[in-house]
Amino acid sequence: MRFIKNLILLTFLFFCLRLPVKAGETLAETISESGLGFSGSIDSYSQYVWRGFLLDSDPVIQPGVGISFSGLTLSLWCSFDAAGDDASMSSEVDYAIDYTLETEILSFSIGNTYYTFPEYDLKSMEAYLGIGIAVLGSPYLTIFYDYGDEAEGGADGVYASLDLSHSQPILLDITFDIGAHAGYNYEAFISGNGYDIALTGGLSLQLFDGLTLAPNVIYSVPFADLKEETDGNQESELYFGASLGWDF
Repeated sequence: MRFIKNLILLTFLFFCLRLPVKAGETLAETISESGLGFSGSIDSYSQYVWRGFLLDSDPVIQPGVGISFSGLTLSLWCSFDAAGDDASMSSEVDYAIDYTLETEILSFSIGNTYYTFPEYDLKSMEAYLGIGIAVLGSPYLTIFYDYGDEAEGGADGVYASLDLSHSQPILLDITFDIGAHAGYNYEAFISGNGYDIALTGGLSLQLFDGLTLAPNVIYSVPFADLKEETDGNQESELYFGASLGWDF
């Protein structure tokens, strides 16, 4: 089962990175000296909502892992239905390549994601450009262009998102995190124009160096054609979950 294979891979990477390779040093520290970086997460949510679309009303498990070097990152991300109580069964496996250039104030990203949905034999490709500013709220604007064939599962549309986030230390290694998202959809899986907003609130707890647990709650609201019964037919969703992430 692909889920088990990916989960084993993530667990193996995590524990290998904690193994000492010489006195007083972990493998992660040794690799870090070479410029390589490893990151990953295992998330669990009460349902799967993406850009205002409810993709699965069941609880989902979403593991991911990435390797980076000199601004270039290769990553794998998956989503799996953990209950199987509805017809969605949204198994998804995505492969992405990203290049990010950071300055003291700005960050620029360019990349491409290959989306696959094994249970339905569907796939799509999406390119994106992003720019972020290191000011209060950490605003980040991203433009996505899905150029996948609609007959094979692609959207052949454009999506733009503006994301804001802020973390406030409250106690020791615990922060209170809030986030806001606004998205504009131009014919990406809908025939017209749609909008979605999302608000996020939660905590981040640093369990130890490089490992963070972040429980959170998210409220997503669709607008315009994304909400229309004759087009996107989406509704507001309140869901919750937690992310266990590591970065070495």
